[in-house]
Amino acid sequence: MGGTMPRGEGSYELTSEFRNTKRDLDRDLHNYLKQDLDSINRDFPRGHSQQAVTIEDACCSHLARTAKKYWEELLEPAPLSPQRRSQLFRRAIDEAFREIGACARKSGGHEAVKSYRDHLMQSIPGSQADIPVDWSPQAKLAPGAHQSEPAAAKVHPLTWKEVEISFFNEHSVQITAGEKKGIHGFGELGMSQKRSGKSTRAWQMLHFLALSKGTLSHPAAREVQWKTVEKRMQELRKWLRKRFDISSDPLPYVKGSGYSAEFRINCAASYQK
Repeated sequence: MGGTMPRGEGSYELTSEFRNTKRDLDRDLHNYLKQDLDSINRDFPRGHSQQAVTIEDACCSHLARTAKKYWEELLEPAPLSPQRRSQLFRRAIDEAFREIGACARKSGGHEAVKSYRDHLMQSIPGSQADIPVDWSPQAKLAPGAHQSEPAAAKVHPLTWKEVEISFFNEHSVQITAGEKKGIHGFGELGMSQKRSGKSTRAWQMLHFLALSKGTLSHPAAREVQWKTVEKRMQELRKWLRKRFDISSDPLPYVKGSGYSAEFRINCAASYQK
């Protein structure tokens, strides 16, 4: 946020720069939520055993996205006092919670989503300098838990065996990592091209890997050049390691066989082309 900064923080919130950034954020967040809910309604019809839990995950993911994006893209760079940042941060989370309230109640996950909202309300960056902020829905408190209780932490590092990527269609996946679970579109995962907004070639290869049930050999990848496969695998390794914070190779090459994923990757039973 460059340019001349107004002296008063109140006046800054009235500038076109602040309002335009907020408008774009609200639009993107609303679109992400709509995509998630549309995917759930398409892939899990009413009465399906997984519908309620995936709606709860989508609601928590919406709160997490709101907190992260509002802080990193709007509030942290703005010339505001810590007190005003905190007020706007809480207001954004509360507005996001009201947006998903009816959906959360309908799914039966209202209390769990509310607990996660309360957790985020207390997770204002900078208020506890020695404690990193955990934006992930895994950090949500169990229904009925005291709000001052810290979220349960894993006692061991995540391994690839605890990771599963399941495609609902060419555009969205459910990612399970240990106890974390969420539905994501390729754009949210940083897999969209800046100019066109279409999915990257790395995402397309990840989708191809899912169609191939986690293994890519020369025959399986005959539709594309093998050198292209190798390049895409390098890109996917980098993305996977950063995404899941696991240093070991997620896509080792097995001589005589091809690339074999160390994590689970597949297409959901309700997969639609």
